[in-house]
Amino acid sequence: EKRAKLMDKAIAYGADEIQLDYIRYNTKQRPIHHNSKDIYEVIKYFKTKANKAKVPLQIDIFGEVCFGESSRIGQNIKLFAPSIDVANPMVYPSHYKPYKKSSSQPYNTVYKSLKALRGQFNNTPPFRLIPWIEATNFRYKMSFDKKVHYVQEQIRAAQVAGTHGFYVWSANNQYGALFTALKRNQSMANR
Repeated sequence: EKRAKLMDKAIAYGADEIQLDYIRYNTKQRPIHHNSKDIYEVIKYFKTKANKAKVPLQIDIFGEVCFGESSRIGQNIKLFAPSIDVANPMVYPSHYKPYKKSSSQPYNTVYKSLKALRGQFNNTPPFRLIPWIEATNFRYKMSFDKKVHYVQEQIRAAQVAGTHGFYVWSANNQYGALFTALKRNQSMANR
């Protein structure tokens, strides 16, 4: 109810979309099938409120959910699909095992995740797809140029996978590599 009141306030202030972040069980939760059903009930509650306000509802999901249900955290995109307008999978390469390999292949990691999510809906999900990518690798230090390349590869993967844009996360609020990547991408597009 506290979150619902925040949502109402945000809409009253002019928010044109609502995004539910951390709409899941704790990662240490035991895998139980009904966890996803419980989370779905919460999403439906917020969707009803969003519909009344004529505001689209977005939900953040873990990257692992691109490949199927996670009964541990209670996320199942196929179950949630009828009650959302946008899915925001957090496809951070640093969060996939084996970490070193996934981190060294940001394009493949992001593209395969988004392709798998789309595949759960025969490549036509009934919602907009706007993934979260990461501005820098959460686990491994990188030079600035490697960070820029890391971001560019994730952006390219999101574009090739047919998303509706992307959001960018940085654990330490450092977005310099992102801005440089965007400038370089713009320069390439103008050629």
